[in-house]
Amino acid sequence: MALEPVSNRVRWRGVFILNPVTLQPVTFPSQVTIGGQPIVVDVQPGSAIGSGQQVVAAAGTRVQLSATSVPILSVTVKALATNTGDIYIGGANVAAGNGYILASGEPVSLDVDDLADVWIDAAVNGEGVSFIYVVP
Repeated sequence: MALEPVSNRVRWRGVFILNPVTLQPVTFPSQVTIGGQPIVVDVQPGSAIGSGQQVVAAAGTRVQLSATSVPILSVTVKALATNTGDIYIGGANVAAGNGYILASGEPVSLDVDDLADVWIDAAVNGEGVSFIYVVP
């Protein structure tokens, strides 16, 4: 069991055994010290949730989840359950050869700041994704 530094984050490998404690309210941003190093912890809750669906009319022709800029904190994209082929997800150059592959019903969550930065392509005409996102 040890704390392992990972960039400016810490990954814990081991088992926590906790005794009952009384928790005090925490305000953010907050600073903790681990291994003598100060680490700032901040939580940015979303103000709203949005959702939608997007399909690829012609396989091999990528499309954005949103044609206009939509500031977000994160998005979860799920290949439609009715899809018969793969969906490819990525940036503006996504294609079958370089996209993250989603089979029917599979999800992926992304921490991105704009919904328009997420693109999809499909192996089969008319197939697509549903998505849900958190607005800052």
